[in-house]
Amino acid sequence: MSIVVVWSRNQVLDTTHFVNTLAPLAGDPVLQVDIANRITAVIVEQSDINDRYDWALPNKLSFLTDNVETNFQSFVYKADLAFIVSAAFEVAWRESTRVTHVAIKQVLTNTGSGGKISAGVIDVGPVVRSVVSTLVEKGATFLKDAPVESWDLSFQLFDPSGLQRLQGAVSLLNQLGVVLPVVSVVAAASVILVARPRRRGVFLVAIATALAGLGVVGLLWLVRRIYEDSLDPVDDVFAARAFNIVTRGLGGTGKTFLLIAACVIIGVAIGTSRKGVSHDGK
Repeated sequence: MSIVVVWSRNQVLDTTHFVNTLAPLAGDPVLQVDIANRITAVIVEQSDINDRYDWALPNKLSFLTDNVETNFQSFVYKADLAFIVSAAFEVAWRESTRVTHVAIKQVLTNTGSGGKISAGVIDVGPVVRSVVSTLVEKGATFLKDAPVESWDLSFQLFDPSGLQRLQGAVSLLNQLGVVLPVVSVVAAASVILVARPRRRGVFLVAIATALAGLGVVGLLWLVRRIYEDSLDPVDDVFAARAFNIVTRGLGGTGKTFLLIAACVIIGVAIGTSRKGVSHDGK
């Protein structure tokens, strides 16, 4: 419980942890392609490229516009992807996630104002503006005065409407994030001090720690299966990949506890075995 609660508390209330958890999303190849496709769709839709050509060409030459949108879409996609795989995108992504978490925290802790709208939503406006500037430099000058500020340039991580109902739970989570680790350490220390021999207490604490790590890994696996089964395998690629990356740290923590506990158990077993051999020799 301490492992899960502390990790959850850090994600909910610590902006640095939240940003660092979501940062790997910017470097995931599958998500990069998905984001490039989404941004491309927005720019192409807002550009009205076919209408521009239809207006400029005589009716007899209207057939020239047949592949214009497809070619323009390919042109925009290449510019999108080139920016998204660059270091500049990572910087923009981190800033967007930071702003998002500040809004989430304001709602969950009932502090500040104006967070209800942007909570749970990552704004990629800075990315689109950079891509549009690149397209203008490459010749798409008609985008120079495009009203980018009015475009819908956000990815919704989750529905923010229910955040206010979680304020009480978050307050409790914040308290448990301090209390449970202290209780766990005191309980472990007590077992070791009371046990005779103390090596037995260390062994029992290591067993409990191993079960805790195994429980975290098993719980995360179960939640992931339930979550992925609720998604559309085609339309929700972003959500599925994002969930796996975001919870990677929790899974890693569970595995680390399991590994440390296993090492302690093996060490105690070896020590006990050697002591037994020593007594037999005497």
